[in-house]
Amino acid sequence: MFFLPLFFIAIFIRLYNFDNRVLFGMEQGVTLGVVADYLENGPKLIGGPNVQRYTSTGKQLFVGSLYFYHLMPVMKMLGPDPVPMTYWSLFLNLLTGVLIYYLFSRRFSILVGWFSAFFYFLSLTMIQQSLTVWLLNPLPLVGLLMLYLLLSRHTFTSLGRIFFLGLLSGIAFNLEYLNLFPVIFLFLYLCYRLRRPTLLLIFLGGIILANIPLLAFELRHDWYHLRTLYQYFLDTLTTPAEAKFASYHLFLFWPFFSLLTGLFSAYLWQFSRFLTFGVLLLYIFLNLHSPVFSLANRDLTVTEQKTIASKITSLVSTDRYNVVFLPESEYRAHALRYLLTYLYHNPPAAVENYNSLDSLFVVSDSGTTRFGEIWETSARTWNIITPIYDIQPGLTLYQLK
Repeated sequence: MFFLPLFFIAIFIRLYNFDNRVLFGMEQGVTLGVVADYLENGPKLIGGPNVQRYTSTGKQLFVGSLYFYHLMPVMKMLGPDPVPMTYWSLFLNLLTGVLIYYLFSRRFSILVGWFSAFFYFLSLTMIQQSLTVWLLNPLPLVGLLMLYLLLSRHTFTSLGRIFFLGLLSGIAFNLEYLNLFPVIFLFLYLCYRLRRPTLLLIFLGGIILANIPLLAFELRHDWYHLRTLYQYFLDTLTTPAEAKFASYHLFLFWPFFSLLTGLFSAYLWQFSRFLTFGVLLLYIFLNLHSPVFSLANRDLTVTEQKTIASKITSLVSTDRYNVVFLPESEYRAHALRYLLTYLYHNPPAAVENYNSLDSLFVVSDSGTTRFGEIWETSARTWNIITPIYDIQPGLTLYQLK
């Protein structure tokens, strides 16, 4: 079914103008900062901070450490620049699509494999996912391998396959704590399906092995993650509006959705090829004609952010400065902070320090004379506001003294 043309189209859509389409924002700055810190100071058990998630008692949530561990050799090889690092995300994304075609073709038919790969490769969500470094990037691949194991009847009598299934389940949980629920469901299913209790213990052993760093940290620190997640769960029940569901919560199930659409399309193909082509064209239109999809430059490219970091570096000689990024309310400028620290070796003050400074650099709308009443810009009085650099029309870098 002409897989190679589909694959090359998928590569083109992702690689075209890649450097200027890479998403490098708050989460990417935090993620790569954790990896760079691991390389400099050694890996840690706690994982990475979730800078957007705090409990009502002021405790910060942390994500699992496996994603950061696996990026350490990648950064060692490619360097700290965000664009080369994002090529690894692109590789995982394309590899998942290739495996969807290969594994589903083996298990069902070439027709099902091709259609499943089509719906995966041309999904707007999966295209966007390939353009950023993100904790959840490996989940579609993990979900695919889990699904393939569950579709094989040999899995339920094989110690090795059951252990691997448990390992994958542990990785899924480590990457996204919400995956605890499908893992529990899978465990209950295996309790019904498996005839040997030993296999259940092997499955649990795989889960535990994938989360040894997390468990070691919990035992040393009075179950910090467990207590924090429980409190966050209670907070969510109290204020449900804070619990925002998004498509990325389903990344583990993306290959399953691809398989369902592939099976449906292969079934439809037997009755009406014309109607099947219509479905495929409608899918292409809905995804690639979306206002979210674009082959043009991102609003603020990595190159532009590097230029900002370079300008700041040329103006400061001490660490008594800090940065603020007002667009999109990303006040503490985690992306800029990463570039300044690991690409330009000129780290700003800590994110908690916005009052004991000699200067503050703010990215904001052009023509601004007063900055929003946020703590980062009002922690101390600034007497001089100087426009330093026009980043692009309507966006300027200011220095406050």
